[in-house]
Amino acid sequence: MRQNRTIIILIAAWLGLIAAGFGAMAVYAVKPGAVGDVPQTWPKDAPASMSLDPEQPTLVLAVHPRCPCTRATINELERALTKAPALPTTYALIFEPAPDDPVHQDESFARTHIASRLARMPAVTLIPDPGAEIAARFGALTSGHTLVYTPDADLAFSGGLTPTRAHEGPNTGSASLIELFNARATLASEAPVFGCPLCPDVQTDAPTPAMDTCSPTEDLP
Repeated sequence: MRQNRTIIILIAAWLGLIAAGFGAMAVYAVKPGAVGDVPQTWPKDAPASMSLDPEQPTLVLAVHPRCPCTRATINELERALTKAPALPTTYALIFEPAPDDPVHQDESFARTHIASRLARMPAVTLIPDPGAEIAARFGALTSGHTLVYTPDADLAFSGGLTPTRAHEGPNTGSASLIELFNARATLASEAPVFGCPLCPDVQTDAPTPAMDTCSPTEDLP
C-alpha cells in the first residue's frame, strides 16, 4: 500500500512538472520581445546602402538568421506583399556577430534558410548587420521587428507580423501592412513583436537555445 502511494505521488509530481513546463512555454509564446527607441522619421544616420524610396513605402525588417520564430514572420510578409499593388523597397537587416565576437569567424553563421528565402524575394535587399548596430538605429531589438516609412520619411508602422511567437495567422501587424501598401488607413501603427532577441544580452529571460533549432546551412540552394 505504501509503495502504491509513493508511485502515485511520483506520478502526480511528474505530471505537475510537465504542466508547469507547458505553462511556461505558453506564457513565453505570447510575451512580446523588446523594442528600443524607434525614430519617428527616417534615421539620418541610416547607412548609405539604405535609401528612402521617394514613391513607395520603404520597409525595414530586422532579422536574426537563426531565429526559428522569424520563419513565420517571413511567411506573413510574403502574403502581405502579394496584396500590394506595387512592391515596396525592402531592406532585411541580417544580424551577424560583431567583429570582436569569436563567433564572427564562422562564415556560415548567416547562411541559413531564413536568409536564403529573403534573398529570393523580389524587391528585398539583404544588409549585413554586425552586432545589430543598424537595427538599433531603428529601435529594433527583436528579430521580426518590421518598420515602414512613407516617401516623406515619416514612420507609418512599427511592430511584428505574427500573432504569437513562431505562429502564423490573422494579426494586427500583417493587416496594417496590407492597408499601408494599398494607401488605406492603417488598422494600427504599432503591434507587438514576437521573436528572438537580436543580441542575447538584450532579453536575458529569453531561452536562447531555441536559436539553435534553425535550418542548417546545407539546405541552401
